[in-house]
Amino acid sequence: MTLHRLLLTHLYTGYTRTWTDRRKKSLNAAFDGSARRPTESDITELLAAATGDLESLLVDFFWKAANVAGTPPAGTRIRTYASDFAHYYPPANCCPHEPDLILTTPASDPSDPPVPRVVVEVKGNAHINGRHGYCTHLPGRYNNQVLAYPTGCWTNAPLDDTAFVWLTLDKALRHPLGPWGRGGIIDADYVNGNLQPYQQAQETWNAAGWGDLLTALAVSEEGRITAKIIHHWLQGKP
Repeated sequence: MTLHRLLLTHLYTGYTRTWTDRRKKSLNAAFDGSARRPTESDITELLAAATGDLESLLVDFFWKAANVAGTPPAGTRIRTYASDFAHYYPPANCCPHEPDLILTTPASDPSDPPVPRVVVEVKGNAHINGRHGYCTHLPGRYNNQVLAYPTGCWTNAPLDDTAFVWLTLDKALRHPLGPWGRGGIIDADYVNGNLQPYQQAQETWNAAGWGDLLTALAVSEEGRITAKIIHHWLQGKP
């Protein structure tokens, strides 16, 4: 199973060759506008595979969404933890979960590993993962992706200068409980009014909407191809 030629032109083949036929079929179908729709995971992998000018568009978008000063330096990359970030920062004694995308910049010393500058969690309507004991840095209570990822529980990388972006549906951007909405808060905390951890999390996470990303992608052919696939996914039940 191969991807459409126009898709392959803008994606890193060293990454896409690891994709399953199911993923390729779903992305091809979205490109063609057929009834079959990709999953949230498929869209995340699509963003992670971007290369060349398409990667630059995404880097610029996430950099601005994270409110990082200045412009992304040359060599800024979009990575996933599993694909290559863990190569630089092996996850010894870390929690067995990680955010979706990591923007890294080159270290000042070329012999040092790249520096994580922006962490991105990609969300549609998928469940926000969490449970008691989900994060070893937050023992003794329920916690989830919202609360856990900023603690750095998932990596040995330094995160002191790292910004966090929660990419979500546009309708969730102004939710009073945060861009994760009601789904990011366990029932017990909601009923008991224990909302302080989530309110504090809003100070860490920068919210970004899919609509703004589609607008940012519309400036080039490769961006419009990607936006078409994302839009098709959003029209279903992402």
